[in-house]
Amino acid sequence: MMRSTVANTVRRTLVQPSQRVSPVVVSTRFYSEAFKRKEKAQEEVFFRQREEEEIKKLKVRLANAEKEEDIRKLKEEEIKQLKDKLAKAEKEAAEFMKNKK
Repeated sequence: MMRSTVANTVRRTLVQPSQRVSPVVVSTRFYSEAFKRKEKAQEEVFFRQREEEEIKKLKVRLANAEKEEDIRKLKEEEIKQLKDKLAKAEKEAAEFMKNKK
C-alpha cells in the first residue's frame, strides 16, 4: 500500500504543471453539471405539473360546455314544444271563432 501511495505521489509531481488539473476545478465542474441536471429535472417536473393543471382545467371547461350544450338543446326542444302547443291553440281558437259565427 505504501509503495502505491508513494508511486502515485511521484507520478503527480512528475506531471507538467500545465497538465495538472486542480481538484477544485474538477469538483466545481462536477457539482456544476450535477446542479444543471437537477435544475433541468426540476424544470421538467414544474412544466409537467403546469400542463396537467391546464389539462384538468380544460376538461372541466369541456364538461361545463357539454352541460351547457345539453341544457341549450333541452331548452330548444321545450321552446319547440311550446311553439307547437301555441300553434295548436291558435288553430283551435280560429276554428272555434269560425264555428261561432
